[in-house]
Amino acid sequence: MRLRGRPSRVITPVIVEVAVEVSLVTWNAHWGVSPRTWRPFDVVSVLAAIEADVLVLQEVFWPDVGVGWVDRAAERLGMRVLSVPLERAEVSDRHRVVVEPRSRVRTRWGGRIERFRIADLFRVGEGRTCGWWGLAVLSRRPLHLVEELELPTIIGDPVRRRVPLVAVDVGGGQLLVAATHLSHWPTHALVQLVRLRSLLAGRPVVVAGDLNLWPSAVRSVFRGFHLAEAGPTWPSSRPLVQTDHVVSPEGWAVRHAETLAVGGSDHVPLRVTLCSIRDRRLR
Repeated sequence: MRLRGRPSRVITPVIVEVAVEVSLVTWNAHWGVSPRTWRPFDVVSVLAAIEADVLVLQEVFWPDVGVGWVDRAAERLGMRVLSVPLERAEVSDRHRVVVEPRSRVRTRWGGRIERFRIADLFRVGEGRTCGWWGLAVLSRRPLHLVEELELPTIIGDPVRRRVPLVAVDVGGGQLLVAATHLSHWPTHALVQLVRLRSLLAGRPVVVAGDLNLWPSAVRSVFRGFHLAEAGPTWPSSRPLVQTDHVVSPEGWAVRHAETLAVGGSDHVPLRVTLCSIRDRRLR
């Protein structure tokens, strides 16, 4: 007997294997200073309470004198740390501010005036401490800096935004992480995110950090990527919007995402479990 009709399609079974699983936390630590009292909080204890393989931290402060809290946390947790100071800064019991270097600029009338530092507008309080402000990545596994990516400089933002691209050794391979902190102006942050996307084109990089953008804006730039959505992360007193994000490329799926009710910052930490996926077709 002969059967008529379309030939049947052969379906090849596919087994999806989880090769590596990594837990990653991104957190804006607000200089280690409470946004309510302007007093330092115990960042080391907060980081010790967070269980993660990789910590991506923004607004880290390193004092000129003494050991900074990120280095003390790395020592206590037995983690490797990669520090990326971005700008000179100062903090007191009433303020924290990034300091612009003084410079002289030419006016439209041909004269010259001295450009003030941003800090001159806000210098109040006692106990002023000078140091550096920037990013840090802590890891329980070996890591190294691949390169630093330069983002567009924005008028009104005193920070020269740079993105360290960090390679973390995982399961015989590498996890590439772009530690990111974009401008606090959303329109400017969007410009910087588009630029970052173009700089990362073709590379399987996980973008993690305080992007100062809503999930819809991040998704519109990183089409085809996995976006970890776990609910609002800012402000910590009453979270209203998720501005802290982890974006993973094809091959790295988001298995779980959650916000953590810890810390004294104005942001709450976002913890994401990433898993490396590979397909094996049965023949």
